[in-house]
Amino acid sequence: APAADDAAAGNPPTVVRANPAVIGYRGGPAGKGSKAIPKATAFRMSGDYARNVAITLAADGTVQSYPAPTDITPSSAPVELDGGWWLDRRGVTDRSVFTRYTLQEYAALKEAPTPAELLAAVIPGARVTAVMKLPVTTREALADTAAVNSYIATHALGAKVP
Repeated sequence: APAADDAAAGNPPTVVRANPAVIGYRGGPAGKGSKAIPKATAFRMSGDYARNVAITLAADGTVQSYPAPTDITPSSAPVELDGGWWLDRRGVTDRSVFTRYTLQEYAALKEAPTPAELLAAVIPGARVTAVMKLPVTTREALADTAAVNSYIATHALGAKVP
């Protein structure tokens, strides 16, 4: 698959920004306590890593962020969409990579592994290959995955598709 070949070659993931990350506002009138509503994210991976814990690396390759074991619940697992896309429910980015830890194993840990242990657990070549911000919230995306699939199918031009 081309995405797996790109990952093996060390090519950076394609980031598809069909819409800004924040499209709407809720709250009072503009300037009066309005809050931005975070939009959902869809992503693709270089392989079948949906059941593995993702961590995010900084530009220099160090660990930038990782979940606490208590952050990993059934409701934080990604949701499969069409065409190799997944609905993110935990916060992956274009710099996310996947570890050997399964979601179930990680959630059972008493404490998070150290950053060094997490780096050692990264699966070679296992990474996010494309990211797309969606024009709906995660809750709205979960309620109508058919609409999300349709949106992705018409807006994913330019994404690396395996």
